[in-house]
Amino acid sequence: MESRSQPREPRYYGRMTSPHTSANDERLDAILHHLQRLDRRDRLRTWGGFVRGLLGLIPLAVVLYSMWYLSQNWDKVLTSVAQETAKQTAIFATDPTGDTLKELQKLLR
Repeated sequence: MESRSQPREPRYYGRMTSPHTSANDERLDAILHHLQRLDRRDRLRTWGGFVRGLLGLIPLAVVLYSMWYLSQNWDKVLTSVAQETAKQTAIFATDPTGDTLKELQKLLR
């Protein structure tokens, strides 16, 4: 019994000529060349998709890290925001239009 790992020789009926002619060889070589180019292109596309996917994960990692950081330090962040808001409000409340009027007077002179 023949083993399945070895291809069987094709059977030829009719004239006993060589099954491989030079035109067929050229065609098969051209097909093989195209298949090799397609294989190389597919390999490059696969790696490109992988790299693109990794780059797409960077914004997700930043968002997740930001959420974790805010959950751990929410009181500190809220305190610093409140302090900055109070400073800006105090500056505006003490001299709401003084700086603006001085700059306007300089421009008019």
